Amino acid sequence: SSVFLDDYSDFAYVSCLKKKSSTFEAFKMFKAWAENQTSQTIKAVRSDRGGEYTSQEFSDFLREHGIEHDKTVADSPQQNGRAERFNWTITEKALAMLHFAGLSHGFWKLALETAVHIYNRQPKRRLKWRCPITLWDGTVPDVSYFRVFGCKAFVHVQKSNREGKLDKKA
Repeated sequence: SSVFLDDYSDFAYVSCLKKKSSTFEAFKMFKAWAENQTSQTIKAVRSDRGGEYTSQEFSDFLREHGIEHDKTVADSPQQNGRAERFNWTITEKALAMLHFAGLSHGFWKLALETAVHIYNRQPKRRLKWRCPITLWDGTVPDVSYFRVFGCKAFVHVQKSNREGKLDKKA
């Protein structure tokens, strides 16, 4: 997965990838989405020196769009501390949700996206008890729809799709 973390708001965006080589496409999609949502442009990107961020194509794209590329020193994850800590935190949350719900690793993507969704709606001390999504786009989160991850849910079966009046409705 590729994680993009806004330095100002702490807002996180995750894109699950099958291959690291898809990172460039994920970044282009994130850039388009983020700039459309916020009417702001991306000014800088900080990354490790992984091959997915150092390709000529990625560098040319950043230069073409006037985006500064700040690369950390090789083998020093502490220079990208917030992102590294975020990755660890979100991974632990997703794993905890999977284990608690008794779900297989096949639900990993859903658990990861759910963990990020919750993260973006949690007040943070660093943000003076505001939520990342509030700083990102002004949205005041309504979390009344939150449920326990993996809880039993039912899908309504339309009357036209039931064979008889004694069939299950969900």
